[in-house]
Amino acid sequence: MNKNKLIAKLMSVFVAVVVTITSYAGYFAPAKDNSVYAADKKATIRINSDAWTAVDGLGRTLTSYEEAKDSVDRTVGIFYWTWHYSFANLKPLNINEIINEYPDAKNNYNHVVWRKNRNVQNFWNEPLFGYYRSDDKYVLRKHAELLADAGVDVMIFDCTNGDDSDNTKENRRRTWPDAYCALFETLEEAKVDGVNVPKVAFMLPFAASNGAKQMLNILYEDIYSQGKYKDLWFYWDGKPMIMAHINALDYNNPAEREIMDFFTFKKNDSSYFSGDTFNMWGWASVYPQPKYGEIGADGRPEQMTVGVAQNANIVTRSLTAMNGNNVMGRGQSVGNYSYSYTYKGEKITVSSETENAHYYGINFQQQFDYAIKNDPDFLFITGWNEWIMGRYDVWPPVAAVGTQNAVKNAFPDQYNDEYSRDIEPSAGELKDYYYYQLVSNIRKYKGMANVVPQMSAAAINMKELSSWKNVTSTYDHYTDSTYDRDKDGFRGTHYTNDTMRNDIVHTKFAYDNDNVYFYVETEDNLTSYTDKAWMRLLIDTDESGISPNWEGFEYIINRVSPDSEHCMLEKSKGVDSSGKWIWENVGKVDYKVSGKVLQIAVPRSMLGLTGNKIDFNFKWSDNMQEDGNILDFYSNGDVAPGGRFMFIATTDDVKDVPAHREESSNHTSNNSLNKPSVSKPSNGGSSNTGNQGNKPSQSDDNNGNQSGNDIGVNKEDKNGLNWVLLNDCIIVASIFIVSICLIFIMVVIAIAIRKKNVAVESIPADVLKEESTVENPSDTES
Repeated sequence: MNKNKLIAKLMSVFVAVVVTITSYAGYFAPAKDNSVYAADKKATIRINSDAWTAVDGLGRTLTSYEEAKDSVDRTVGIFYWTWHYSFANLKPLNINEIINEYPDAKNNYNHVVWRKNRNVQNFWNEPLFGYYRSDDKYVLRKHAELLADAGVDVMIFDCTNGDDSDNTKENRRRTWPDAYCALFETLEEAKVDGVNVPKVAFMLPFAASNGAKQMLNILYEDIYSQGKYKDLWFYWDGKPMIMAHINALDYNNPAEREIMDFFTFKKNDSSYFSGDTFNMWGWASVYPQPKYGEIGADGRPEQMTVGVAQNANIVTRSLTAMNGNNVMGRGQSVGNYSYSYTYKGEKITVSSETENAHYYGINFQQQFDYAIKNDPDFLFITGWNEWIMGRYDVWPPVAAVGTQNAVKNAFPDQYNDEYSRDIEPSAGELKDYYYYQLVSNIRKYKGMANVVPQMSAAAINMKELSSWKNVTSTYDHYTDSTYDRDKDGFRGTHYTNDTMRNDIVHTKFAYDNDNVYFYVETEDNLTSYTDKAWMRLLIDTDESGISPNWEGFEYIINRVSPDSEHCMLEKSKGVDSSGKWIWENVGKVDYKVSGKVLQIAVPRSMLGLTGNKIDFNFKWSDNMQEDGNILDFYSNGDVAPGGRFMFIATTDDVKDVPAHREESSNHTSNNSLNKPSVSKPSNGGSSNTGNQGNKPSQSDDNNGNQSGNDIGVNKEDKNGLNWVLLNDCIIVASIFIVSICLIFIMVVIAIAIRKKNVAVESIPADVLKEESTVENPSDTES
């Protein structure tokens, strides 16, 4: 064997030894993340908002499974605007604020306030996410989740303002490609993160116009013929659906015939006052809405509409501006209409005569009631996020509608809080009221799945994560819900957000005779418990709203930062006159952090859950920026579930399950549970995701993975010595010593070989020649 083979074999031995030791220690090949939230498994996350509940700011509780029918095959589309970048060079002007300050400016085109505000874009009010551009992916991701959670199936884009000249460039611009590309990308990303995103479709001009013809060719060329984002297309009758007039195309033109054969066309009706129409679909109508499309054998129509408000004069039954007379605003109804709900044990009835009737969506609810009664296959809802409008000296033109219906200083499609038609949450007085009204009614229309899990009975030992192995009461949550934001809005505005810190992906809950247990898992290891607004748990034990509460929650944990051993449970005392939340101390409860997992044990007696039925709702929140503002849940950090939604925890049959007891322990709290083993940080907490330096001691590996049979255990003797850490240190030291020894041996061998080579080189050439004549039995040995 020559020197090369010897060295190769020595190297093989060295590598084998190092790999064997380090693999055993878990450093060379760390354990695979067994969480279902590993990156390659995100697409398997399944979230069904039917298992959630909410109470909105008006005290209305979402429709429950018991109130709705079982799920049926129905489709919900919503009108969606992608044009909020084309006009972003203009400064936003809040018309609601202007009219509140200058009411005499309503129908005065030359009022001084208008002269002061030129080159502006009118908004009926400010959106919750600011005066955003439609290519702001932070906002688009929020929209994707909100619409998915509401049960919306398809977003239908407004491209109705075509240019009838032969200006292809302008008509392409009016399909808003920069915005829809950003939206398509965001929807694809959201799908990977577990969001059941709506599909997409377009609505083109309300006639067989040249603009409609050009837009059909443009959209087919730019998207459909290339198969771009095909998995996002909305299909109806087996083909991608488009709301447009098919007779804008020429069947004798082969290219246009290809387009005609490609889509399912639905002609869009422009009128608010049509009767039942079999060969068109609508987008908005006054009550009672017409039935569109073919009537099925069961008597149900193919399509109907539901609108928040309509720029229609209900007396003259004609088109008008939103600041005109007899307009069908948010708080208006046709005839004597009202609806009721129960809050704080009382029946509340609202109608157009109710103070602030526009908060309650009287128009919206009357239309929804009628549509649900007629049960169409497809429901078109107007709308989500139009927000903007022009201002005209006179509109509609006198020649078209006459003097009685023409409006001076006209705002055609939107105006203020009362006379506007968007559902997207507002930063103004309407807040998120219309969003939960939308959710509740979609549940009534489409039905619901019975997916609320029964709460598991389990005696949880918080030192053993394996205690949760058989707990089936679980909920998943989307990852990456809050994108980093650093984006211009409309002129003069810029928005930033980097508040995503602990990305909540999974939660479990269970009970025994003494306690209710909560488990929450994050995408990465949890940050330090000293961080501000760290991993708060909010609990609703009285859905009636009778008990003092903050936005429906009677209890909160971690509003006050925890110490190294306990977190604080507080009870709501309601809000003060300024709307500030007020809490009082109930007591300390035990918690434990293990890598990505936080566990909390709350004595049932502290929550008043001592009876034979355990029912409550809960949600997690991390990194809230504005304490006491429920709308913060939409914008900052992470919450599970989103917005006002809450996970439902219920059990119909409370079992007798004794709580876990340690046979001997020097670490017990008042409720006999083991306190978490925690190392206090040496410096202040960080708000940055992934900060691993200041947190309770981890029982899992550096990636938060569970390894071996000692899942979730910090092995400590009575003196506090951590044997797991000591064992790891010994293994690392062993690897280092063995490596040094092997390297030393290899150096010695290399020196010896070098000396032998030198000796060989000193032998006379004639001697070497004689030796070379000796028969070599293995000339081919390498």
